[in-house]
Amino acid sequence: MPTDESRKNFRLTNDEVDLLKKTFNGNQPLLLALEHALLQIPLDTIEMSLMEITFKGKELITILKKHILQELSDKGVAFGGTRDYLMGLEIKDIYPDILALRVKALKIFEKYIQQQLEAITKREWNLEQPIRLDFLAEIDDLTDQDIYINMFARNIIIYTIQQQLVSLMGISGQKELTKAEQEEQDKKDSLK
Repeated sequence: MPTDESRKNFRLTNDEVDLLKKTFNGNQPLLLALEHALLQIPLDTIEMSLMEITFKGKELITILKKHILQELSDKGVAFGGTRDYLMGLEIKDIYPDILALRVKALKIFEKYIQQQLEAITKREWNLEQPIRLDFLAEIDDLTDQDIYINMFARNIIIYTIQQQLVSLMGISGQKELTKAEQEEQDKKDSLK
């Protein structure tokens, strides 16, 4: 296993990064199809075909889960890369009752991401799922607290998926530097 210094990414192993590069580098249509599947936007026939070809086994889904739904129990994380999706929750100067609502929303987020990755694994991207993104924006017959929880969950789901897919695009498009190029880049970085 490479040392932490030789890793391309603190969350993912070099082999995982290489698989992401092989799969997604320059493949904007696949990234769009994945975004649609994760956000419950119906896939057209071309997008379904891309997804069927790409997601044959569980290896890529496992890497996506590790990238999108970060958990403390993720395997192969380098020193300094340990974190989870709850760490981004602002708790300073937040009333405990509001914090409790946000934690409930983040638990919906967790279940939603797991649900959508499972739907991709089972090739059920166009089937209705138990947690529906469009229902999280409904307000009829809900308490104010439930509306808050659902809207917070909905916004976190959309924001996180888009942020992580942009990150995935960046990871998959990273250019491999030779040792000499890396030394030159390090020298430039140290002069800043």
